[in-house]
Amino acid sequence: PQISKTHTHNQPQIVNNQLVKHHGLHKPFLIQVLKNAQRRDEMLESVANPAEKTKTWDDYKAIFIKKKRIQDGQDFIKKNSEVLQKAEDTYHVPKEVITAILGIETNYGKNMGNFRVLDSLTTLGFDDPRRSKFFRSELIQFFLLTRENNLDILKTKGSYAGAMGYSQFISSSYRAYAID
Repeated sequence: PQISKTHTHNQPQIVNNQLVKHHGLHKPFLIQVLKNAQRRDEMLESVANPAEKTKTWDDYKAIFIKKKRIQDGQDFIKKNSEVLQKAEDTYHVPKEVITAILGIETNYGKNMGNFRVLDSLTTLGFDDPRRSKFFRSELIQFFLLTRENNLDILKTKGSYAGAMGYSQFISSSYRAYAID
């Protein structure tokens, strides 16, 4: 994959100013983090051709409806029965539905992404011509999420589009909806 230390636009300044002025982050920290971000061309290619636009239901069915995947889901429910039951009782979402979503999104936590979220969000936020505004907004949310949860912004991993964890939430969704 092609990796470059610089982005094609001077848009990091936009994010930097908003985070400093509106959210009280320290400018030297922001500069250091953004300097560490790497542009990754494969992320631009992936977001331009997402599987959701190329795969049919039959393609997905072949991936997700397999005996092994179903057994893994049953094992996941057994292993996490207490927390899943608590979630079901509190939010009235059946544990089987929660488990199915986690199975589809990450194969029950086995594939949560191998990209640094910082690289994903800066690459897409500064260099994706179609959705850069959305990804810049998610980059701001990511800075806030990592600060609020004491996460290492340079080590947090996720998908090519910056989705993280079992649920593959984007930063704004974590901040708005996630429950530990």
